[in-house]
Amino acid sequence: MSPEELAFKLGVKQLFEQNISPDLSIYIHFVPGEKAFPTWQEHRKLAPALGYWPLVLGNDRTFEQTKECFEHSAKSPVKRPSPHPLQTAQKFFESRAEEVADELPTGPWPIKSAAPHSFYLPAERDKRAVIGLIRASNSVQVLQVLRFRDWKAFPSVHEHVTVHDYWNLRYGSEIVCLSSEVLELQVKRRPANREAALALAKEQYLYCSDIVEQGTGTIQGLAAGLMVSDAWLFWWD
Repeated sequence: MSPEELAFKLGVKQLFEQNISPDLSIYIHFVPGEKAFPTWQEHRKLAPALGYWPLVLGNDRTFEQTKECFEHSAKSPVKRPSPHPLQTAQKFFESRAEEVADELPTGPWPIKSAAPHSFYLPAERDKRAVIGLIRASNSVQVLQVLRFRDWKAFPSVHEHVTVHDYWNLRYGSEIVCLSSEVLELQVKRRPANREAALALAKEQYLYCSDIVEQGTGTIQGLAAGLMVSDAWLFWWD
C-alpha cells in the first residue's frame, strides 16, 4: 500500500516515509502534542486492519534518538518467540525472581489513593508529536519488527515479546507510545483486587525494576496504581 493510499484511508493529509534500516521503513505524520493520544485512538480503529500499528513516538527530539536505537537493533539477529506466551512468560518471571531472591522492594499498602498514570510521551507541552505507522497487525508484533532489544542490555527482544504477549492475553494491554527507553500501554482490564494487583506489580518489577526503584518505591505502591489506571509505563535507564 502506498503512503498516499494509507493516508487517505486513515484521513491523514500526508504521510512521510522514514528509513529505519536498509530493510525497514515506517510512515510518520505530525500532530499537535495535545492531539497525539486522540489521534492514536482513531488510528487504532482503522490501521491494524490495513496491516499497520500506530504508535506515538514522542516529539521530534525523542524520535531522532529512537531512530538511532532502531538502527542499532536492526543489525542484531532476532530469536522468534515461542507460541506459548503463558508458559514462556512465567518461565521468564521465575528466572528473574531467582536472581533477585528476597530483595523485592516491599512495604505497606499506600494510605493515599494512587493517581492514575497519564501518558508521558504524547505531551501537551510539545508543539508537535510524531505519530508512526509500523507494518504490524498488533502491538506485540511491533516489538519484533522494530527489534526492541538490548538498548540497556535487558530484556531481549524475545523476552519483551513473550511478556507482552502474555499481558495482552490477560489484561488486553496494547502499546500506545514507544521511544528508545520508554514503553507506554493502554489496558482493557485492570487487576480485580489487591491480590491480583500485587501479583501483576511483581511481574512488572521483574520485567522492569526501574518503575519501582526509581518510581513508586515499593511493589505495593505500584500495585495500588495498577488498580486505578488504564495506562502502564515502563522505562529503562
